[in-house]
Amino acid sequence: MFRPSSPNRRGRVAFVLHAHLPWLREPTEAIGSEERWLFEALVGVLSALVGVLESLEAPSSGAPLMTLSLSPTLMAMLRDPQLTPRFSRYADGLEATFSERAKREPSWAAAAADHSARLARSRATFARVHGDVIGAFVALAEGGLIELATTAATHAFLPSLRTADAVRGQLRMGLRYFQAITKRLPRTVWLPECAYDERLEGILADSGIQATVLAEHGLLLATPRPPHGTDTPIVGEGPIAFFGQCQRLVDLVWS
Repeated sequence: MFRPSSPNRRGRVAFVLHAHLPWLREPTEAIGSEERWLFEALVGVLSALVGVLESLEAPSSGAPLMTLSLSPTLMAMLRDPQLTPRFSRYADGLEATFSERAKREPSWAAAAADHSARLARSRATFARVHGDVIGAFVALAEGGLIELATTAATHAFLPSLRTADAVRGQLRMGLRYFQAITKRLPRTVWLPECAYDERLEGILADSGIQATVLAEHGLLLATPRPPHGTDTPIVGEGPIAFFGQCQRLVDLVWS
């Protein structure tokens, strides 16, 4: 049973980003396709996001600009001592590819130059924070720009787990690892795949969680049906605020 929260007349939008990759480690010197996922994320998203956020000022309202969820598996990879030298080799190879393509096909020169500039900015940010991307996000959270959140330990699809103890273990271990790395207690978690079942509310509340995100249909099919759709969160008995994804915006991001 849920109750709707009061409608927000100021029309605020909550920006919640979820950063996750499954644990992967290439055992050889070669950089495999799976490991490139992490390096592509560093270039195109994580380092770039640090650079953009550092250029902004904390809002006068005291509310963070956005919430960023970092999964424990991604955080573990970002703390891998092999990351910095391997990322450097990957970025060197990428820069060489841009240069070669521009020379071979002049029509691609402008695009190659744009990608090269983006890569240079991300590498500069990565070097400036000494490869500690997590530490950079923690500093941004301490400055009030963002809120940091996390998710289940291995990003398991929680409704598929057979016992409540397994669900509790996934959430507690994820929260414990996040706290060990960031020295912060999260108030928000991202439920893997934004999936919900009735065991979660009590476990989340017992873990000190105050808010989470559900898939759009997970919110709209609540009982009673939320009168404001996904425009406002609903509040459970925890009490925990359940925010619904706006599927139209999700489709724009993933299209």
